[in-house]
Amino acid sequence: MPAKLAPDLRAAVEADIRAGGQSTRAIGKAHGVSEGTVRNIARAAGVTDAFTRADTKKATEAAVADNRAWRAAT
Repeated sequence: MPAKLAPDLRAAVEADIRAGGQSTRAIGKAHGVSEGTVRNIARAAGVTDAFTRADTKKATEAAVADNRAWRAAT
């Protein structure tokens, strides 16, 4: 079983989560913890919207529409 995180490290990760603008990978890499640990800290802190995929969903829908239009044109 892995050792518990130091309280100061956990607080630093949580602060980055609350600040927003970074992915789980970026936060984990900056603090030397895994992406899963970052997600677990976010969940424990009650931060539910830190890593939404709304932008990814919009980009995927736009790409699908562009591809559909391209296929229709050819």
